[in-house]
Amino acid sequence: MKDKYICPSLLSVAKEKRIEVADQLLKMGIKWIHYDIMDNKFVNNKAIEIEEYVEIIKSTSSHLSDVHLMVKDPFIYAEEFKKYATCMTIHFEALTRDKILEFVQKYQELTWIGLAIKPGTSFEEIKDIIHHFEVILVMSVEPGFGGQKFIDYSIDKIKLISNFIKQNKLSTLIQVDGGINDLNAKKVFNSGANALVCGSYLINNLNEKTLKKLL
Repeated sequence: MKDKYICPSLLSVAKEKRIEVADQLLKMGIKWIHYDIMDNKFVNNKAIEIEEYVEIIKSTSSHLSDVHLMVKDPFIYAEEFKKYATCMTIHFEALTRDKILEFVQKYQELTWIGLAIKPGTSFEEIKDIIHHFEVILVMSVEPGFGGQKFIDYSIDKIKLISNFIKQNKLSTLIQVDGGINDLNAKKVFNSGANALVCGSYLINNLNEKTLKKLL
């Protein structure tokens, strides 16, 4: 599964419109939707709640649902999300290494497990545990809010992770989240990314022409 994917985020969509927009995206050919989950502790914001997530999943056609847990204690959230999620992504900065590996061991037979890293977290800090994950999520903005500008030095980090994955013959996918638009998508894909999370730019220009530009 090394194709290129655009993973829309519903973060900037009004709550009452999220099912409608998700359905529209899937009809446009989207295979993978990114769901932002926040606890107002790890980041100073709240986004989609478990009840809303379940409603969206049950109200739309089958798709890869990627749950990005921007929370201090992902174990609490995982018990509910594991029933529906294709992938649960936790933050490197939220847990100790032992707890990260405990989470992997506990849930990896149920869903893919992703590891997200903030802009300030380096490749060197995670390279010894990359092999445990199906997805590495490189945050190219600070997590918590949509509409931020892409951080350019993220490209170097993506290249390092991509080279490591190739050298070690891993099947791990690289996902990139933050500030993605038609001006930088190609560069991010070319740096080694497999999946780009796109929120504000795509939602504000929601049509097939925009998707083609991003791909």
